[in-house]
Amino acid sequence: MSLKKLFCFTRSERRGIFCLVVILLVLLGLNIISDTINRRKEQELSKNITPQYVKGLLCEDDSCQIKTKQHTGSSFKATTAERKNYGQNLSPETKAKNIEAAATSKSKNVLPASYKKSENKKPAAILYIELNSADTTELKKLRGIGSVLSRRIVKYRDKMGGFYTNLQLAEVYGLSPETLESILPQVWADSSKVKPMHINSLSIAELKAHPYISYYMACAIKDIQGKSASGIVESYSQLLAHPDFENANPYLEKYLNFD
Repeated sequence: MSLKKLFCFTRSERRGIFCLVVILLVLLGLNIISDTINRRKEQELSKNITPQYVKGLLCEDDSCQIKTKQHTGSSFKATTAERKNYGQNLSPETKAKNIEAAATSKSKNVLPASYKKSENKKPAAILYIELNSADTTELKKLRGIGSVLSRRIVKYRDKMGGFYTNLQLAEVYGLSPETLESILPQVWADSSKVKPMHINSLSIAELKAHPYISYYMACAIKDIQGKSASGIVESYSQLLAHPDFENANPYLEKYLNFD
């Protein structure tokens, strides 16, 4: 049988093949659009917890250098002016200390006052789940957490490399403040299970896959590596000195390995 006869189709067959190709292209396009929308939503959510927001909640009086808006249970976004002014007159060492204080604080947290007694403290509750080892079945035992939210929690955990604190659940898309407040006393995070990224051996695509690292931050890491005499980023303070890291998530340092 010749190739010419093998690929000889009738008019109706050609129309059928054309329609099939069009359908496949439409489905592929919808899938790409859906992935893009979901990724932008996750990046937007991770940006909502800004250093200004953390700084404001960690203050006990009005002596803070940065004043923030009162949390109302909804996502907080700093104004453009606040983002530009934050850290403008601080040295890299001071920035590093501020971020460290926000990320490692045990007595304070980045959520409303009603959450303060829940951060990684074992409550008198029967159900008590460790976030970095729980699967979707275990998470669905929590009130208000169904199949969709349990999968989102696991997916977000895997993208980050693990939860450093249970307060990071606030960054999971679709998890309402009411549900979050009700489940916080029943969950905790074993920070020893966090898997840091070896940023000096990762590509831009691999770096920006982390929820806390944008494309511009990934490019900044490569730029710092290129200008460094050793060819690597040696400390977190080097990153904080770069403009693209001024609004970095306060927990980012816990996910970076500079070896």
